[in-house]
Amino acid sequence: MKLDIEEKLAFSASTLEGEEIDFSHSEFESRVGTGFNEHGVRENYENDELQSVDVIFEAMEPGPPNRRNGVRITDTFLENVASKDYNSPPHLKDHDDSDTFAKIGSVRETWFSDRLDKLMLMTRTPNIKGSSNHQEAIARYTHSPPSISDGSLGFGRNYEAVRNDDGEPEMQDGKFREFSTTNFPGGYDEGGVNAAFSQAIDDLDFEGHMNEDPDMEELEQVYSEYQSMLNMDEMDMEMWEKHPCSDKGVDNGEEHRDAFMMLSGQPMEEWDMENLQIANRVIDYIATKLEMDPDSPEEGGPGTCPSRWAVGLLNRGYNPFDSFPSGNPQFSRELKEVTSFDDPAESDVSGENSAISGLAVSENTINFE
Repeated sequence: MKLDIEEKLAFSASTLEGEEIDFSHSEFESRVGTGFNEHGVRENYENDELQSVDVIFEAMEPGPPNRRNGVRITDTFLENVASKDYNSPPHLKDHDDSDTFAKIGSVRETWFSDRLDKLMLMTRTPNIKGSSNHQEAIARYTHSPPSISDGSLGFGRNYEAVRNDDGEPEMQDGKFREFSTTNFPGGYDEGGVNAAFSQAIDDLDFEGHMNEDPDMEELEQVYSEYQSMLNMDEMDMEMWEKHPCSDKGVDNGEEHRDAFMMLSGQPMEEWDMENLQIANRVIDYIATKLEMDPDSPEEGGPGTCPSRWAVGLLNRGYNPFDSFPSGNPQFSRELKEVTSFDDPAESDVSGENSAISGLAVSENTINFE
């Protein structure tokens, strides 16, 4: 059954920097030629003058709904996307294609790699003198490693989705219209599909089942799994709510915390289909995140905040640390002075009246233990 979805679709994309990829492999040679460095970047010269920069990106790989933010992605779908006749779609700074100054290049090659099991593309950015946008992109791509590492493919509404024989939302076909160096929030943290599209899928599912009562066996199983997966209680969540990093580097943090408080405050007998759906999404999210196991989750967010990975888990009721993390988005990790608070509830860490506003502090500035 074809699904009628009004939301625009976008895919996360990233460079292959950090992965052990042999860019001299015949696959790349036949598709985009040779000369790429270990980051998948090639500088094109003519008469010792830099003419353009080519960059190889990976855009999407197959996966089930619980790994692709609610929708099944198949290799057939990605092959269909790659097979379209593309006339050099624009490479933009963002997805606002009405801004003529946003265009900094084009997508010159698109293919599905059977070897890597991923949708691949190569962008080209011409070295246009006098254009600050082009010059900035060139400088960031040729930095070692590139300081542009994420992006997204925008499809608009040029796609088809169906409900497959297993009842899953599944992508069937599509043609992207632009590539942007502005990644949508979440990216592969959320399965590679933009959150708004995923929410539209969820809304379709919910509308079809909203008047049904949950199956008791399924309800007991999901309720038990949800309770056993979390390691935070309502008091922990109230404490995390006051943390200055709880809404930094992620989307809809307050919404996820509210959902946690709602589910935590209701006995299983009062759960409805909406509760069941929310719990299932949280279970899938936490399971996916814990498989990632990043090296330094305590850092990487704005200022001295924990990483997006950690903040996302905390907002859903799972603390990946032995204690509550420190951090504040206003402060730099490079600075050394230390100030700490014993009681975060009595500390003003967010506004102009803060006693430590303007001070240089380290990553241990705010102590929420």
